[in-house]
Amino acid sequence: TQYHPHSPQQDDTLLFVAADHLNSVQTKDHMFSVAMNLRVGEKALQMAALASAASYLHKASNSLKRVRNPWDEHYNVALRLCQVRAEVELSLGHFEVGYKLGNEVIDRAVTLDEKLQTYLLMARALGRENKHAESLSLSVNVARML
Repeated sequence: TQYHPHSPQQDDTLLFVAADHLNSVQTKDHMFSVAMNLRVGEKALQMAALASAASYLHKASNSLKRVRNPWDEHYNVALRLCQVRAEVELSLGHFEVGYKLGNEVIDRAVTLDEKLQTYLLMARALGRENKHAESLSLSVNVARML
């Protein structure tokens, strides 16, 4: 049998099919579900498929809620999921959800470096809402932290 490598596009398609299958069945491995949906959600974000990204990331968040002490036991995954979800929700104009997620990143992230991108996303979202004074204030406060 000869091996036929897949193109990157075929690999992406297979990844989405695998995630959809995983989401259609019950699994006890919640961290696997988190990792798969986070990976596919990030891939959808790269493809500018924001609604799909939001759906996969929401499923990842639901799976993460079933994990005991996710921020203690799986900090990097929990942080990345929260960061990416905040980005997607703010990009979709779901400001209330996006700010809530962004504030969770800011509250739970250990370093300023882990928080910076989220601060920037929140400042941009405030600008999109025509809350320019708040956006400027946030930006100035973050600049003072540097």
